[in-house]
Amino acid sequence: MSTQPVNQQFHAQLPDSVHPALHIAIRNLEQLVYDLQGGIKTLQQQLLGGAVATATVASGSLAGVSVQNGGYYLTAPAVSFSGSFATTPVAHAVLTGNRVTSVVIDDPGTGVSGTPTVIFTV
Repeated sequence: MSTQPVNQQFHAQLPDSVHPALHIAIRNLEQLVYDLQGGIKTLQQQLLGGAVATATVASGSLAGVSVQNGGYYLTAPAVSFSGSFATTPVAHAVLTGNRVTSVVIDDPGTGVSGTPTVIFTV
């Protein structure tokens, strides 16, 4: 459980005449809100994303990218590749209805050996 309340200034705004039990209840409520916000952010990170694609290589260059699972995105994710290259391929994702539906190769790269891993990042 985190220890920083969402609104640290709120306590200073309470008059001294407020019962100490009310101060504690407000502090606990602030902590609950802070923890819920963190949980929501974690859940969003887990739900968003998740696209899966496979790269194909021909004659030492990236020949295509096939999307198996479009994931879920609010904006198009960046596309990168890991693997062995002389020059790294460059591509971008195309979204339709918050899902990656295709990957456009902007530069196929050179000296591509093996099958690169397609990486989507937000």
